[in-house]
Amino acid sequence: METAPADVLIARSVRAHTRALVTLAVAVIVLAGIGAAALSLAGDDLRTPPIVAGLSMLAVGQLCALVAAAIAGGGLARVLRQVGEPGSEDSAAAARTDVPHAAIRSTAARFAILMRVIVGACVLVITVWVLADTAGIVGAVVGAVVVLQLVVALALLRVHLLRSL
Repeated sequence: METAPADVLIARSVRAHTRALVTLAVAVIVLAGIGAAALSLAGDDLRTPPIVAGLSMLAVGQLCALVAAAIAGGGLARVLRQVGEPGSEDSAAAARTDVPHAAIRSTAARFAILMRVIVGACVLVITVWVLADTAGIVGAVVGAVVVLQLVVALALLRVHLLRSL
């Protein structure tokens, strides 16, 4: 099997991490927009349990999206820090020591862990609302459905990362 040149391996890793970072930054903005839309649609009912439960779930999702963006940014920084100028001996050494692939595998593994954390957080928030105020269950479940789309996005990004190896 023929391997790609060092600069190609590095470029693939940088591109995959950059796409993940941009996608997750957009996810943070989308979740904020959904929360703002929910607030504007709520009108005078801002303090009702379904609204508060849904917004609390969206806040958890937004926090998780920020963590995911930080993971992607950290992987990108790792690659960029450890490689030199294109065509240099540093970039060739980084490719020989498998820096681009190691960064991709690390980011993908962290995304897999974060996906489990997000699902667990959704279950936890729904459980808290079941115990605290049953009127908030519907809002928590609707918020969880929105947040679980972040898990789907992370799964797709993880596949994209691993396919760039």
